[in-house]
Amino acid sequence: MNALIMAAGAGVRFGKLTKSKPKPLLKISGQPLITWVIKGLKKAGIDQIFITVGYKGGLIKKEIGYSYEGIKISYIDNPQWKKGNLMSLMAAESYIKDDFILCMSDHLFDPTIVEELIEHETNKTVLLGVDKKYQQKMDDTKAFVNGNGLIKQLGKNIIGNYVDTGFFKCKPSIFKYAKKAANSNQFELADCMNIAAASNDVEAYDIKHKFWIDVDSMEELKNYYVINFKKYFENGKW
Repeated sequence: MNALIMAAGAGVRFGKLTKSKPKPLLKISGQPLITWVIKGLKKAGIDQIFITVGYKGGLIKKEIGYSYEGIKISYIDNPQWKKGNLMSLMAAESYIKDDFILCMSDHLFDPTIVEELIEHETNKTVLLGVDKKYQQKMDDTKAFVNGNGLIKQLGKNIIGNYVDTGFFKCKPSIFKYAKKAANSNQFELADCMNIAAASNDVEAYDIKHKFWIDVDSMEELKNYYVINFKKYFENGKW
C-alpha cells in the first residue's frame, strides 16, 4: 500500500527554529522528524511514499532524496499550501489511484497503528484512527463517534469522545469530498472529513492507547518520549 505524508506547512509555532528550514526537518534523536515517519510507515508495510511539500520543500527533497531505506519517495508540490492542509490532499489526486494511508509529517508513532489500519476491512471511504485520551488538550482535534462506530464530527472546538490521531486509511473517493469542501471555501482536512462524515462515510478505529504524539509545539519537542523516541522505536517496546 502507498502512503501520503502531508509536509507542506510552515510550522510557525516553532518560531526561529523553522525560519530557515521546515518543521519536518527538525531533529529528533539526531534525525529529521519526517524520517521517523518514513521509518514507521516502512515497518508497517508501506512500499511507496508520496510527500506533499510547500514551505521550503526543496530542503526536504534534498535531505530525504527519492529513496529512503529502500522505500521509493515521490514528491508532490503544493503551491497553495498557505490556504490550508486540505490543499496537500487535493494536490495528490492525480498521483494516487488506490487505497492509501494518509498521515502527517510531524507525528511519532508505534508502527502497529498503521499496520492495523491497513489490515482492518471497511467499506467506508475513510478509516480514521482515534484514541480515547483522558485529558484532551485545547489544540487536539476531537472526534465524536456514534454507537455504530462512525465519526459524526471532527474539530478542535467540539465536544468529542475520542481524539483524531492523524492516521487515516482512505479510498480514492476521498477526493470527491475534498473538492466539495474546497468549492465551499473550506480548506482544512477536517472540513473534508466532516463532509464525508455527514454521509456516514468515515469509520472510527480505536487504537487502544498505542503510542503516538503530535510534535506540534516547543513543549512537545522537549517531551520525554520525543527525546527518547529512538530507543522505543528500535526495541519495539512502547
